[in-house]
Amino acid sequence: KANVVQNFVEKKEHSKISATNIRKDLRILIAEDNQLNQKIVIALLGKIKLKADIVSNGVEVLEKLKEKMYDVILMDVEMPEMDGIEATIRIKSDIKYNSIFVVALTAHALIGERERILGHGFDDYLTKPVHLADLQNIFSKWSEANPK
Repeated sequence: KANVVQNFVEKKEHSKISATNIRKDLRILIAEDNQLNQKIVIALLGKIKLKADIVSNGVEVLEKLKEKMYDVILMDVEMPEMDGIEATIRIKSDIKYNSIFVVALTAHALIGERERILGHGFDDYLTKPVHLADLQNIFSKWSEANPK
């Protein structure tokens, strides 16, 4: 599996977008139940010198938030125990977590899907497989909106 991740990252990621405007102190949480997808996102984050914590369902997201505050959560929409939609609704309904930028991760790229998902409180939306340029764009947006 390590070779699959490395090949994906090397072959698919020819992006030369500058990561200089991305804050390196970003606190990122990845909520993804698929281990291969977890490894791909971690490898991509490593290319722009970012690190993240990982959980595999919405229940774990809510537990992790009790321990640590995050700036950005990359949230899979479909996970066991509690899906990303329910977890995002709960996060956004709690004023102490309102500043967290929650990005939906989904394999669905159907017409209208983006609007449907954003309607549940997500701040942005990415389709899988995730690409480096998309992550850089997300983190640049957050960094620009939240200067030090």
